[in-house]
Amino acid sequence: MDPDERHSLATQFGVSTEQVERDHLISHLLAFLSRDFGDRIHFIGGTAPARAYLPHGHLSEDIDLIALGNRNDVARDLDAALPCQQVLGG
Repeated sequence: MDPDERHSLATQFGVSTEQVERDHLISHLLAFLSRDFGDRIHFIGGTAPARAYLPHGHLSEDIDLIALGNRNDVARDLDAALPCQQVLGG
């Protein structure tokens, strides 16, 4: 996302540009998880449902999910698929 688009969205929604960046990242992570792990996880909590069903409401910055099947296997595969986790604080 370029700086002009980020600034425009921040102004439109009355939030900081940092919030726009976090929201953008979370949206991409949700899309990735749904596409690549959708058969192995279920989303729970507020973030995923809010983005799907409450476009003007609930603000949440965490991604809550539950593994279907062996939790350790899913966690290992998620760690391998998200190499940038160290940059993100994981």
